[in-house]
Amino acid sequence: RSITLDGRPYNIVGVMPSSFVFPDRDTRLWTPYYVPPVLDPRNPDSRAMSLFGALGRLKAGATPEQAAAEGTARARTAPDQGMAAVATFGTNQPAEIRVTPWLTLMTADVRPALIVMMAAVGLLFLIGIANVASLQLARVSARRREVALRAALGADTRRLARQLLVENLVLGAAGGGVGLVLTWLAHRVLPTLLPATFPRAADIAISWPIAVFAVGASMLAAILVGVLPMLQTRRVGLVQVLNEDSLAPVGGRVRHGVARTRAMIMAGQVAVAAILLVGAGLLGRSFLALISVDRGYDPRNVLTASLSLPTHAFPDARRTEVVDQVLARIRQSPGVQTASAASAIPLSNTYSMSGFRLTPPGGEPINVQAGSYVVSPDYFDALGLRIVQGRALAGIDTATSERAAIVNRAFIRAYLPGQVLGVELPLGDDNENEELARPWKIVGVIDDVVMRSVTDPPRPEVYVSYRQRKRGFGGGPALVVRTSGDPAAFAPILRSIVRDVDRNAVVEGVSTMDQRVLDSLAQPRLYSAVLATFAIFAVVITGVGLFGVLSYMVSLRHREIGVRAALGARPAQIVKLVVAQGALMAVAGVVVGLTAAWMLGKYLTTFLYGVTSRDPITFATVAAALILVSIAACAGPAIRAARIDPLRALRR
Repeated sequence: RSITLDGRPYNIVGVMPSSFVFPDRDTRLWTPYYVPPVLDPRNPDSRAMSLFGALGRLKAGATPEQAAAEGTARARTAPDQGMAAVATFGTNQPAEIRVTPWLTLMTADVRPALIVMMAAVGLLFLIGIANVASLQLARVSARRREVALRAALGADTRRLARQLLVENLVLGAAGGGVGLVLTWLAHRVLPTLLPATFPRAADIAISWPIAVFAVGASMLAAILVGVLPMLQTRRVGLVQVLNEDSLAPVGGRVRHGVARTRAMIMAGQVAVAAILLVGAGLLGRSFLALISVDRGYDPRNVLTASLSLPTHAFPDARRTEVVDQVLARIRQSPGVQTASAASAIPLSNTYSMSGFRLTPPGGEPINVQAGSYVVSPDYFDALGLRIVQGRALAGIDTATSERAAIVNRAFIRAYLPGQVLGVELPLGDDNENEELARPWKIVGVIDDVVMRSVTDPPRPEVYVSYRQRKRGFGGGPALVVRTSGDPAAFAPILRSIVRDVDRNAVVEGVSTMDQRVLDSLAQPRLYSAVLATFAIFAVVITGVGLFGVLSYMVSLRHREIGVRAALGARPAQIVKLVVAQGALMAVAGVVVGLTAAWMLGKYLTTFLYGVTSRDPITFATVAAALILVSIAACAGPAIRAARIDPLRALRR
């Protein structure tokens, strides 16, 4: 069958299976790509520049290094690309081809973060194991008589071990089942948090192998945890146990083997929670810094959209006419402060580079590589760009007037450290003889604008008016509308205006500038949210474990506390006794955890912005928070201990 795309007929010659995804799931059809020649037959003095992606499947036994060497050798036999090479690569030195495995390229941005997340999962898993282990050890003292009686009645070691293992296997299976339910619920929420660029996000699913592995890991952990009580009860003597008149060692002394092991486990839980909290705190502070960073423009109350004007239906003159009519209609709409158009806007995938040879005042000629943007005069007001020298583009900059250009601070730092206003730039124009072209004179300087990522250094940029170029925007521009109210409410009106001006024009990618900023931060937002969730789980599990262990120990020390009260111990002293026991474990865990976080922080450096991996505020906040949580967990058992009736305790 024949279909028409951009005014040209195409014959369908093949159908791919629905499972074929390239380069993303939104792609539905593929056409042959034509690479234009470097030399333009219409203008021998010009060089054409085309940017495109290239894929190759290596032969059996071939390496990326061999492919790169072959590509470099072939590239250096190509015609000299002159300023086109400068615009693309910043230099016209001999070409060098680099080959990167596609899997490496696809996962480069997320692989380190996923490794960190897997480490966080492992730490959270360890906290869960430690929690169960500490509670099991707390029960050992109470089960000593039970195990001794079973052994005296004929139960051998294997039967005792089998009983304890079955109990723990039931616990592990139940925990794994609950975990699968929680995973299913999280799987329905997680895709909404993933950025659009996250590789293979649609393929994330809960498969049977993963489910079996998770439940198996839970049960294996339960078996390992069950070994601890077995080791403690393996050599229990019946006479010794029956002669004991106390359920717990006096004072809960850490010198006792079980108590010492339990204290170490609880301190380890607090330490792991501290590591996760520090990581979450650092990523959270970094995310806040990314939101509040100065991007060089004001994203508030700004609506953006892409105006698609296919070249077959819109010649150059008609394209400029449509843009003028659309902007005029938008400016007349209620609630609109100003409207503009640009060849590219911040946080879009569209960009253009120019390369030319510039002679600075009193200097030697240099090769210049700069981002090149075509805008309407109101662009600077619509996006809130700051003019630091000279003036912005205006209505006086017409096709017949002197050509005007705006550069940014990065351009000055790189190429014009001295006087910049009035310097002429040999930018040229499309299909224009460079020798006869009128130069562009710098009339103003703007502050640096973050076009892509705040972590990228500012690039030199040049802005010119679309009215002073022969082809105007060259293609479909982006629209920027600043409103006095909610910009999202203007989206239907914008679509209606474009449809009324020309039904062949299409509005795409309508979004507020605030939403674009948030979308650009989807990846760091995901990492901080996930790690914060892990940290919260860790703190809750640690707090619950500390509460459970101390509650159990208070019940075991019921008689001892009653004796202390009968001998004159005040309730405040008893509270202090119990809280001090839990606080000692918490402080030890905090010290160990913060020390480990201090050493492991270097692995988070690549994910941080505006904060160091050893930020003192984060470390101090985590320490204070964990100590407060630990004290709160100890408060319940301590208050219950202070309310013990001495007479009832002694009669028990």
